[in-house]
Amino acid sequence: MAKIFSVEDMFKDENWQKTKADLLGRFKKVYTWEAAVTYLEKEMHINKHDLEVIKHTLVAAGGQASRNSFARLHDHLGPLVPDDSPEASKHWTFADIIKLYKQDWFHGFLNSQGCSWKLDNLPSDSWLLRFSQQAKGAYAISVIAGGQISHWVVVPTGKGKEVQFNGFDRKYASIYDLIATHKKENLPDHPKPLIHECVCLDGKLEKVKHVGGGNFGQVWLAMWRRPSGDTEVAAKILEEVKDSASKENAPTYDEAAGETKIITFSKEFEAEANMLKSMNNLNTVKFFGIALIGEEQFIVTEYINRGSVLSFLKADENTKKTVSPLQIVGMAKDAANGMAYLHEQGIVHRDLAARNLLISQKDGKFTVKVTDFGLSRKVAQGKYYNKSGKTGDPVKWAAPETFKPQPGKEHVFKARVSERSDRWSFGVVLFELFTFCVEPYPGMSNAEVKGHLGDMADMSQFLTLDDAPEGVFTLLKECLNYKSEERPAFPNLTSRLGAIADKLSANPDLNKWTKHDVASAEVTEVKDTIYGEEDSYDQQQNEE
Repeated sequence: MAKIFSVEDMFKDENWQKTKADLLGRFKKVYTWEAAVTYLEKEMHINKHDLEVIKHTLVAAGGQASRNSFARLHDHLGPLVPDDSPEASKHWTFADIIKLYKQDWFHGFLNSQGCSWKLDNLPSDSWLLRFSQQAKGAYAISVIAGGQISHWVVVPTGKGKEVQFNGFDRKYASIYDLIATHKKENLPDHPKPLIHECVCLDGKLEKVKHVGGGNFGQVWLAMWRRPSGDTEVAAKILEEVKDSASKENAPTYDEAAGETKIITFSKEFEAEANMLKSMNNLNTVKFFGIALIGEEQFIVTEYINRGSVLSFLKADENTKKTVSPLQIVGMAKDAANGMAYLHEQGIVHRDLAARNLLISQKDGKFTVKVTDFGLSRKVAQGKYYNKSGKTGDPVKWAAPETFKPQPGKEHVFKARVSERSDRWSFGVVLFELFTFCVEPYPGMSNAEVKGHLGDMADMSQFLTLDDAPEGVFTLLKECLNYKSEERPAFPNLTSRLGAIADKLSANPDLNKWTKHDVASAEVTEVKDTIYGEEDSYDQQQNEE
């Protein structure tokens, strides 16, 4: 019967050195963990528990079970000893490696170029820990502040697990002691402590199923494989970049090749990530970070379990019987609150619609979050920007001033975008919410809608609400005001929707639909599942 090896057995066995050399030699010939598992199980007889230990070590070190990640760990950290060895307090063990890679803020052998690319897409005062190549067993703490990235090298003192900052005398019992200390105390020669963790996502995402599409990519439900437990996330994968003017380069470390290579990414993709990184509000989607795996690029955010408001409200003909007017008002209030927060950050959304509102449900309570910032722009408060590029705003949600001027109608069309443009879109969103997502301007083409806008027609006459609480249609009408300065700001909308909600709560008889049937206007088919529309919606193509 073949001998069953454990990790511990490997270190104790007299043939360990030969076994290790054979193992590393085999890994140079395989490129997937599946192939490695076949070898380890059938030829090395490693038990399943220790296979998981080795798998995590290899995957975390290189983003995959790559051919030299195990060797790099050995070269950098020195010889490993068994977990129960008397020397375990002085040398690295497998348990030590696993513990380190369990830390979300640890990024393995990330080089300085890849480190810069990651931190550039995160808020100021974000930080990460990685191995440093300046000395055996050394680390580097990297922090972005004020647009500049600084690095602190941390080196072992030679006394067990004790470390210190290179060039400074203070000693720390371990790297964990150092990190814990400087989450409270300022870093050496730096005015702040460690504040925002840059979470390591590389190599830890597994796509589960496609759930929708956004402006610049497709959205997948993915599992973030964390040693502390799997987390469901939404991973937006960039579409192929075809326009050279929209391309930029970013460095990534190719673990298998042992070198840095350059990958191409989209300026729009980076712009969306830059929008997301500043989000910190209950009614905006939470941003975890950017993951770069091979040449696939991901924007990773929290996964919202009920998908888009569009798909949720259009789920079936019984939705209106199970969702109350008070709950719809609550959704509108959440959306307004999220938009108020965006505008406080100087962000104009440009694509506010039910498809870009996500809804979660917990303990019977709905929470709506604003998402999809592919068209968003930073605009100084009270200012506007002149649009450029090939893709415009979705026609049926767009404010009239966002279109390019037309001969004889320059007073309406200015090709300008500001916070006020989003307020117009919110009026259309109110129509969507209280009709359970009938397409705006039922029966009209985009050309007809734009024609009415050019004539400065009262657009609220085409967005009537037959079954909405008192006061809602008034808000809709005020949002669709051609005098953009008179459209209500989002804090005002949030407050007034709150008052409507209070009235419904205090008077249960008002919290009922007067009609049980959803509006009868034909709805354009939506091919997607839960995260918005899969097929492209009409935009102001080639107008900008």
